[in-house]
Amino acid sequence: QSDQLRMLKNILKEQNIVLKSDSGHPGSDIRPVTILNALSLLNTRDAESHAMEDVMKKMSKKVYRIANEVLPKYKFAKYSENSLDFDDLILLTWELLLNHQDVREQLHRRYRHILVDEFQDTSKVQLD
Repeated sequence: QSDQLRMLKNILKEQNIVLKSDSGHPGSDIRPVTILNALSLLNTRDAESHAMEDVMKKMSKKVYRIANEVLPKYKFAKYSENSLDFDDLILLTWELLLNHQDVREQLHRRYRHILVDEFQDTSKVQLD
């Protein structure tokens, strides 16, 4: 998460968006990790078929506005550093299996069963 925060803080700085920090700077009351969580929700909203109002219930309008503004820059920063975050690992795997029947079939033949730990924390994309 430290790499994610570093990238996000650089983007926020470039965009002149000031959030709550440890330096005592009188910025917003929003912490960078709150924006990271919002980015995660926005990143997975389409794959999980969340209605926009469901996503908006989980964050303030201000957090949504900031997250929506920085999301494309955050994705570009990750990919330009050849980095993936946890959401990417799940979503890219989901897209691979959804769009490539040959890969699905190969894995289906190879693995008869899979063990799912922490099932209660499983998202719709992970279930698919």
